[in-house]
Amino acid sequence: MKQTTITCILLLVLANSSLAQPDSASISTRIRAAADSMLTAFRQKDYRTFARFNNENLVEALGGEENFAAFMDKQIKSMEGLEFMEIRTGRIIRILPYRNTWQCIVEQQSQINMEGHVMSSISHLVGLSADGGYTWHFADANQGTLEQFRTIMPELNPAMPIPKKKLVTDKTLDQLLADYQTSYLP
Repeated sequence: MKQTTITCILLLVLANSSLAQPDSASISTRIRAAADSMLTAFRQKDYRTFARFNNENLVEALGGEENFAAFMDKQIKSMEGLEFMEIRTGRIIRILPYRNTWQCIVEQQSQINMEGHVMSSISHLVGLSADGGYTWHFADANQGTLEQFRTIMPELNPAMPIPKKKLVTDKTLDQLLADYQTSYLP
């Protein structure tokens, strides 16, 4: 009887610990869903929803969701002659637990037309989840310097390698992806 009780307790402990640790497949699914939802909001010019998926420090630095949405609207309107032909989530490059968070790097692939010139790019979003991988907030790691980025996301794992942005002109996104190799910032 005592052996059965100990075995039951051990099984309960093991079951609870496995439930507490989400698996990387379910986290990957949630990352992709959040990144896709963020980019859908961007394409639809729904900048309030877009703000909800952005890094909270960045949104607060711009004065909250309303001001962030107004800022995005103004920025996009100021880029006359710019047409987003395609913007999508690419590969999830890295997923790491760090302290009490999950962190990831996701490719953001885009193709724009600017005054008759095609420009394609692969930039990188750093995602942060503070609730075990269920909700995600992103920031573009390829804006400004790495030191500037760390002021927006101070909780970033210092060992997280940040890929370099790749921007080409007069190539479609498919042409860029055909020979793309990820390289990292120093």
